[in-house]
Amino acid sequence: MSRKTAYDTIELRPLKNAPQPIRFSEAWGRASEPFKHQFRFAVHPWKPAFASINKTIEDAARSLGIIARKLQAGDPLHEVEIMAVHAFELGSALHLLSGNYRLYRFAHGDYSSKALNGFLERIKQDFSGPHGQTFSAKKYDSHRSYLGTAQDWQWFLEAETRELDTSVSVDLYELARLYCEDLRLRAIRRKAPRRTQAHGHTGARFKSKVVKNRRSAVKRHVVKIKEWIRKEYLPLPSAPATATS
Repeated sequence: MSRKTAYDTIELRPLKNAPQPIRFSEAWGRASEPFKHQFRFAVHPWKPAFASINKTIEDAARSLGIIARKLQAGDPLHEVEIMAVHAFELGSALHLLSGNYRLYRFAHGDYSSKALNGFLERIKQDFSGPHGQTFSAKKYDSHRSYLGTAQDWQWFLEAETRELDTSVSVDLYELARLYCEDLRLRAIRRKAPRRTQAHGHTGARFKSKVVKNRRSAVKRHVVKIKEWIRKEYLPLPSAPATATS
């Protein structure tokens, strides 16, 4: 999935029997259950970056064992359809678990610090690459609740809208040119930072040196949001393998 194909994976449909719009003046108790469910999911995601999965696997194993025993007994209560639905849900949950996370096992027991650090180093080596990457926490991870300034988001979205890649010299130059135009307009309106130079009147072309000098400034805005997104959002699950007959 990429930013170009993401829109094709989503199909919007009207919600049947949709409740009335929610307003800030309404109490929490009057909100609809679908809204409460989505709000809790947004505030407290169900997919934390670090957590134990033992209980998830234990519950799945117990449920599959119950289904197996009932099938072995010949389904005396005629629950095949119910068991099939439940087994499908378990399979989907385990598939998402394996797709969203890189799973490792540690046997219960005592380990020396050297042995444990060796395991962690092997995990780091295996995880790096196709599953993710590690980066320095000295600059971007020092602000855990950082959401980005209005300027950061403005130029990140500007680059995304125009499909400009800041790692490509030509694209970065074009984004810097737009950045210069924005600074010029703000300077004329006296809304730009102090000592900001307009470099000519509205519509005049900028000197190449002026644009080049501002490439690093606009790139910093874009990189800040990219780093925040990479830190806060988990990678999308891998596509399921297509069965062939």
